[in-house]
Amino acid sequence: MVGLTVKDSRAGGIEIRSLQQGDELWPAVAAFAAGCSWRAGPYLAGLMRDGVFTDWERVIVALEQGAIVAFSTVTRRDFVPDVDYTPYAGFVFVSEACRGRRISEQMLAFAAEYVRGIGFAQLYLVSSEQGLYERYGFRKMADVQDIWGGEQQIFVRPLNLGTDEDVQLCSAGRDAR
Repeated sequence: MVGLTVKDSRAGGIEIRSLQQGDELWPAVAAFAAGCSWRAGPYLAGLMRDGVFTDWERVIVALEQGAIVAFSTVTRRDFVPDVDYTPYAGFVFVSEACRGRRISEQMLAFAAEYVRGIGFAQLYLVSSEQGLYERYGFRKMADVQDIWGGEQQIFVRPLNLGTDEDVQLCSAGRDAR
């Protein structure tokens, strides 16, 4: 499933792609991550270069007219020890020039569809952000410490759309913008 793609004209022609190691865009996304303004970007670039993404794990990239403008990941684990939750959306970054256009929301929706399509019922996310991911259908599950001792939150987004709880959760997320 190299290069699963969705185009969304709502965000001005943003194309979102799912990449795995070996995809032609892999080196370019690693270079973009290495040079981005967020301190976690170079760390992700190193993971990409080291070939740690396996099986169904993916890097998700947003392109505008062929240029990389954002990235995120879907992985088996995140940086919180002693939890059995999986899969995780992570490393969500949108370039400064493209912020405010809901690209991260689209990438997270893409990630949710991807993991739902391979059989998962939930998508997890770890962040210290307050009030951001709830807008995208996630709800806070727990406060935890990451592997560096920082305070984080674990969020979950149910993917079995159609149940009353999921419809309410997603509707509340959309209305909270």
